[in-house]
Amino acid sequence: MMESGQGTALVRGPWGETREVPEALEELARQKTLAVYRANPWLERLTEAAGAIIRADVTHTKRLKMLRALADRINVAVSKQAACRRGCDACCKIQVEMTGWEAKIIGEEMGIKVKEPAPAKAEDSKKRSMDLLGKPCGFLKAGECSIYASRPIACRVHHSLNMDAAMCQPEVNPAESMVPTLNMTMLHLAYAACSGKTGAGDISEFFDEARRGPSVIERCLDDGNGEGSGVGS
Repeated sequence: MMESGQGTALVRGPWGETREVPEALEELARQKTLAVYRANPWLERLTEAAGAIIRADVTHTKRLKMLRALADRINVAVSKQAACRRGCDACCKIQVEMTGWEAKIIGEEMGIKVKEPAPAKAEDSKKRSMDLLGKPCGFLKAGECSIYASRPIACRVHHSLNMDAAMCQPEVNPAESMVPTLNMTMLHLAYAACSGKTGAGDISEFFDEARRGPSVIERCLDDGNGEGSGVGS
């Protein structure tokens, strides 16, 4: 199993646990990671950049814009090696965790009301991840993000260094899903520091407009019930 330090962390399913992986995938992730770092040597200074954002004497809105700029630069850096392409919306059907700090600013930008999510324990995040798996974000319209310019940091840095997006699909058993990514620990730590004590939750808990739709399985069940199909019909 690859170490989840500088470089690549191999994760499974929607909650980011490292796991044992086939040698071929491990080698693929290693090669892609090396290619990203060779083409973007500034990534070696990611810890320094994240620290500067935390220490910056600026407004909350300016700080988020600084984090966005860093996240977008990372997104560009990995784009040539990532399996992600326009039209793939698998990452819009998993938990999008964010904090009230970021939600408030997005709400102001979009002119929409921000709700206060119910208090949650740390262990609730994994359960929420499983509950939301396969359920599309309400901001997903016709296969694209309708708030792309204001999308959360979590969306901006989400990527896969796999050969394709097959393992990203919500239909894949989370216990078997393996999605290699660059290690974004320092960016996430900076985000947490900037968020302060504001509560965390899925994007749908902050905005009515982001209310989750039914999963593929739920839609199939609804269609089956609606048609009255099955044994004895």
